[in-house]
Amino acid sequence: MSEASPAPASSRPPAVGVPRPVITQAANGAIVRWDPPTAEALADAFPGLKVRALCGVGGMGAVYRAEQARLGRKVAVKILPAVATADRESRERFEREARVLSGLDHPHVLNLHDFGVLPDGTLYLVTAWAGGGDLAKLMDGKAHPAAQVRSWVRQIAEALKIAHARGVIHRDLKPANVLVLDDGRLALADFGLAHVTNPGMGAALTTAGTIFGTFEYMAPEQMQSAGQVTPSADLYSLAVITYQMLTGRVPRGAYLKPSRLARLPAEVDAFMELALSNDVKRRPADADDFVRRFGRACDAPLLRRRRQWIGLGVVLIVGTLAWARLEIIRAEREAASAEARAAAVSEALTAARAGLAAARAAAREAAASSATEHSDAGQTEPAGPH
Repeated sequence: MSEASPAPASSRPPAVGVPRPVITQAANGAIVRWDPPTAEALADAFPGLKVRALCGVGGMGAVYRAEQARLGRKVAVKILPAVATADRESRERFEREARVLSGLDHPHVLNLHDFGVLPDGTLYLVTAWAGGGDLAKLMDGKAHPAAQVRSWVRQIAEALKIAHARGVIHRDLKPANVLVLDDGRLALADFGLAHVTNPGMGAALTTAGTIFGTFEYMAPEQMQSAGQVTPSADLYSLAVITYQMLTGRVPRGAYLKPSRLARLPAEVDAFMELALSNDVKRRPADADDFVRRFGRACDAPLLRRRRQWIGLGVVLIVGTLAWARLEIIRAEREAASAEARAAAVSEALTAARAGLAAARAAAREAAASSATEHSDAGQTEPAGPH
């Protein structure tokens, strides 16, 4: 390759107030460096916006922070310069992102405010401002607690759910493409490489034989045929991000089980093995299934303890019931014995009363008999001399 030299950004002259970006090209025309316009140079280039700062540059695009004065809010402005719009593929990707974002109105998908073209041919998108940066910055290369990871996974999965339901497969899901909004919400962004089956959101990219995506987060089947991917490819990428959030590492090759890198249950190891499987059929069926199964894996220790407590409770209840039954039997026996003793006492009392009554009757009869005898003796005694 010969020495690079400056070249004009476009054959068309830019409009007044829209600066030319500085383009460095090789002799064969390949662009090797692009210096985007400063924020000051673009301050009033977009309708209704005041550009305040250049926030990021990547490939042939740049992102600026701007203010929408009438609505009193911060926004992000993403531009694709005219020199790149001459490239059909780059233009298709940029326009595709605008169409996809406009068709995915969801709290966890980056909100699109406007899309247009500047007089010099520069394409631009105006989106919600992500004051928290991206997920890569939020993760900071560290392992995070399972509870926090579950919240992040749920938010990303909700974005994938709505995208997949509308025929959009992201194909480039990675931490850098998940933005953090001012209120802390995660929002999926950068749909420029998306595979779209919904005609209303644009046609398929025209480049053939190209692998779309980022290698470390790409599903195996996506490396073979980017045009034949299914939503499962995004779920594989989500599994890679999940592993990274839990352990602070990206899984590569024969990766270590998460439980060896962080305090996680074996069930999380089993879940990650399935979610990162080369076999699409072994992975979670959809975004909801991913969240549900990951949640169950994280909750496994709690569920085990709960089952143990339930088991202990059942044993205590059964033991208490058995003890109560024995006490009832004992009480019934004591009651029966007491009834028998009471019956015996009653019989004894009855017999005693009967004996007493008989004795009294006998005494009365004896007394009556004695009285009769004395009466008869008095009547038969001879009379004495007068």
